[in-house]
Amino acid sequence: MTVLVVLLCGVLALVTLLYVFFEETSEVEGMRDRWAVLMEKKEQLLENLRDLRFEYRAGKLSEADYERARATLETEIAIVLAELEKLSSEDAARADASALRRERAP
Repeated sequence: MTVLVVLLCGVLALVTLLYVFFEETSEVEGMRDRWAVLMEKKEQLLENLRDLRFEYRAGKLSEADYERARATLETEIAIVLAELEKLSSEDAARADASALRRERAP
């Protein structure tokens, strides 16, 4: 009976540890996926801004159209950069929390 209780406690401890580590890994992967999407979006918006400047300099856009489109693109870029900054700070906070958990673990 005692062996069964010890074995059951061991299995429970192992399952708990696996859950903690795998849950953390999936969160990190989700953040990396979101990071990659945002970085791709940022690069696309910057490319669109370069194309817009080229079109304006080539005389294909009026100044009013150029200013309006540029303002829209710059606003979208600012939003993406803010989201990237937020993810970066969340990632740093998670890393700090994870380090604290490891330090406190016996």
